[in-house]
Amino acid sequence: MFDSYTCNACGSHYEPSPCTRDLLIPDSLYALCSTNDPPSYSEIPHLMHLQQTVHGAQEELDFEIRRIMLKLNEKRRALQWLTNDLKSVLSPIRRLPAEILMEIFLHASRLRVTDTTSDPWILSHVCSTWRTIATVHCPELWSDITITPSSFRRKDSFSLVQTALRRSGLHDLFIQFKDGRKPKSKRKAVATVLFSLLTVESNRWKTAQLSLSSERFGTLSTIRGHLSRLSQINLTYIGDQTPPLRIDAFEITPRLESISIEGFQHDHIDTIIPLSSPKLRQFRDDRELGDNTLNARVLETVRHSPALQSFHVYHRNRLDPRSTLPVTPRIENASIHTLQASEGALLRSLRLPALKTLWLGTDENCMLPCPDDVVASLQVLISVSQCSLTSLILTQVSIANTSDFIHLLRLMPRLEELEMFFLFWRDEYDTTMQHVVSEMIEPSPQPQALSARHALLPALTEFTIEVFDITDSQGVRFINDVFVDMMSTRCRAYDAPKLKYVRAEIRSPNPLPLSAAATNQLQELCHDGLEVTILTM
Repeated sequence: MFDSYTCNACGSHYEPSPCTRDLLIPDSLYALCSTNDPPSYSEIPHLMHLQQTVHGAQEELDFEIRRIMLKLNEKRRALQWLTNDLKSVLSPIRRLPAEILMEIFLHASRLRVTDTTSDPWILSHVCSTWRTIATVHCPELWSDITITPSSFRRKDSFSLVQTALRRSGLHDLFIQFKDGRKPKSKRKAVATVLFSLLTVESNRWKTAQLSLSSERFGTLSTIRGHLSRLSQINLTYIGDQTPPLRIDAFEITPRLESISIEGFQHDHIDTIIPLSSPKLRQFRDDRELGDNTLNARVLETVRHSPALQSFHVYHRNRLDPRSTLPVTPRIENASIHTLQASEGALLRSLRLPALKTLWLGTDENCMLPCPDDVVASLQVLISVSQCSLTSLILTQVSIANTSDFIHLLRLMPRLEELEMFFLFWRDEYDTTMQHVVSEMIEPSPQPQALSARHALLPALTEFTIEVFDITDSQGVRFINDVFVDMMSTRCRAYDAPKLKYVRAEIRSPNPLPLSAAATNQLQELCHDGLEVTILTM
């Protein structure tokens, strides 16, 4: 019944086992299978014996199948290994020059120095060639060092940071270090060690974002004079104690272009501010309070920074405003085009002929109003500077004096963007804005002039106002039908800059005094392309 055969696929020769060759199948079995008749009593023993024999033969065949399958699978695995080896050997990436691999590696995701699953760590473990390229020829991969409180919990954080610094070679370093606010003693010690690793390499710092405790600030003196490459520093104080009153680490920074100071209080008067940075372009100090000493200090930065372009200082003297005095003669800086300030004495100390963007006040969430003299001080600054402002932001600035404010706006014929933020609204402000809106409709008395279309703010294209609290007033009433008429006139202006964007966000439960006709007119303006958003809540 079972003959030997040869496999057509692989050529293997198979010999049936003796058991399968000696099976004797009686003819009566076929006859019984074609009917429903039972076997005779004499046939039953023989058929049962045959059943046992067939079962044994099946087990032998199953064993043979498993043996052959194991052998074939083993051959297949060997062939697959060979296929993989050939594929690896013939892979195009093997023929890529090291320079191309270096370029590819530089597009990997940034290093997370204490996370060994980040790309640079993985690339260095693929093969010896990749490891050499990643660790020897790509110092950029290891030059971005970020250390946060989560890093202090890693058992191997010291060796990881040390390895990354070693692999970065002589390349510029981009440092981020953030202290824990209330670290445990063990983690505090780890933080100290990790920060010391970074300070040893301070001569390679290109940018540094440091959020430090008071204790950490005390160690900064070691890097003074060792910041020859530093171009950007963001320094944030996150401690509860008073930091050192004098931090001179950043006074000698010949290549410094940007400095941002956050989290310090007004009494930290002699902190951080560089005396001379010939390449300084951006300066920001978010201290909200300051006296004459701080004012004089930041003005010295302006005096000795001829390349300064963006200058943001928030401080104002609320305890004794008269004690903060302007510097005479005025300090002239021909490169500053963006200024944010809150102190009138500072405005009266400067001459900025290139000024384009001015922000009076601090960020929108500040509760402190600007001193009352800032509007008048700004008038003088613009007059003596002969600058052409294109953007004006007012945050917590009093506009109660209508004539002063309108006079200020008249000094800005090229103003394109006006943003106003008020934490508390007063009826005097509303009166001023009603006069402003009325004058924005009036045509210029000099048609041939640049401001040929309108007398006040002829170049205005964007206007934003936000009011957060109206409880001390009768509400925001200047956004009325006249306001809509002004928008319509400005939006449809001929041969003059057109109003393109208006946003008014008023936190008031009362509706604005807009008639149905004005509401319809607003819809028409939107259809004509004016982007208008007027919200009450």
